[in-house]
Amino acid sequence: MPALKHLDLSSHVGSATGIPAWNILANVPKFPNLEALLLRSCDMNVHDMTRFVLKQADTLKYLELFELYLYECTVADMSLFYAQLSIASRMEEFHQTGLTLARVIGNGHRARYLGLPRHLCVVDIANDENEDGYIEVGIRRQLLHWKGHPGVKDKLLDLSVGLF
Repeated sequence: MPALKHLDLSSHVGSATGIPAWNILANVPKFPNLEALLLRSCDMNVHDMTRFVLKQADTLKYLELFELYLYECTVADMSLFYAQLSIASRMEEFHQTGLTLARVIGNGHRARYLGLPRHLCVVDIANDENEDGYIEVGIRRQLLHWKGHPGVKDKLLDLSVGLF
């Protein structure tokens, strides 16, 4: 598959049946020409996701992580992932929305959204004034969107440090 330049993978979030498939994907050889990788609505082990994405990192120009449910994941795991991803030499655009850290506990699991540093998140500005004449400004704590090389690399490194 040397001609593969764009890969969009998704599954049904909340269905742990896809986790074994991610273990297989983590062990496939590198796609030498992959420039765009989109991972959407997937349940996976964080170590499989990290291995798969970082294997492709030196050719990636675009990465989107959307609504991922990451099992056995800690904030430290994600911090290390962002630091390693920041080394990617060609990354031009990075999108991330709604990453959930999950841990299996007995027969159930515990999950929480990955909290992101406010200064790195997308600002949400209302289009109209409210009834008091003010324009509301907020922060979307689960949404990152950066574009422009080397700005993306700098922001990823900033993110790796800012999670602690």
